[in-house]
Amino acid sequence: MPNKFCVYIYEQGIYSIFIGFQMKQLTFIEKTKEKDKYNHYYWLAECSCGNKIKCLKSKRLCEQCRKNAIKKRNIDRENHRLNSIKLNMDYSPENMYFWGFLWADGHISLKNIIFSILKVDMDDIISFIPNLEFFRIYNYHSRESKTRNQKPQTTIQINNKNYYNFLIENGYKNKINLSTNILNNENFYMWVRGFIDGDGCWYLNKKNYTRHFTLSGKKDQGWDFITNCFDDINVKYSIKNRFHSSSNSNSSVVRTSDKNSIKNLYDFVYQDRLDIGLKRKQNKARNIVDF
Repeated sequence: MPNKFCVYIYEQGIYSIFIGFQMKQLTFIEKTKEKDKYNHYYWLAECSCGNKIKCLKSKRLCEQCRKNAIKKRNIDRENHRLNSIKLNMDYSPENMYFWGFLWADGHISLKNIIFSILKVDMDDIISFIPNLEFFRIYNYHSRESKTRNQKPQTTIQINNKNYYNFLIENGYKNKINLSTNILNNENFYMWVRGFIDGDGCWYLNKKNYTRHFTLSGKKDQGWDFITNCFDDINVKYSIKNRFHSSSNSNSSVVRTSDKNSIKNLYDFVYQDRLDIGLKRKQNKARNIVDF
């Protein structure tokens, strides 16, 4: 048998692992008079590594070789996983949109990426999320919540070292300052669309002729990556801190109520690829522009 401990089979994102040890690593020397509880004789044996042991004849490795085999199996399994999962992490419109949404609603800890939103919203965007076949997806009902009213949620869980490292390199560790790799990309408008779909609010009250747009973030959020963008596309804005009594927390908000500014923002965010994103927010933005 070849000197190989692990064979991996990949099918539909699930790994099946078969561990096969070499069949002739032990040479049995002689039978002893000692028996186990099932009345089987122990044998004196010599392993190919030089170790001499007393064991049943069904044994194939000495303890040290067994530990080495398991260690090698784990290393081979991790290397195979990383080599086999070829995640697409280019700066495509789809990826940029998803990363913007991750900035808003994603949570990164212990090398895991968790992305949770309302199920109805996930159903709207799940068809174009890149690499979806490699992510774990599950639905559930949230606990009692004043903000989400126990509506069904969907969570995407990403357990991939390369994906995690990529996001950390692009500023997702603390989600305060975004990397220039994303800021300077031609598809940055798609990142902004994803961020708005996660933490943005288009508001219209036709009765009171009131309209505004707000974008929320952490209380210590560095807003330069947004304000520089707004300056470039002629969006007037203000930045305010807010306290939320229901959650006893603080946040920072970028806000504009200027009609021309809202139109400029809409034209920038929805300049093309209108098939990507939350339709309800896109329609609300369109209604504000047309009002």
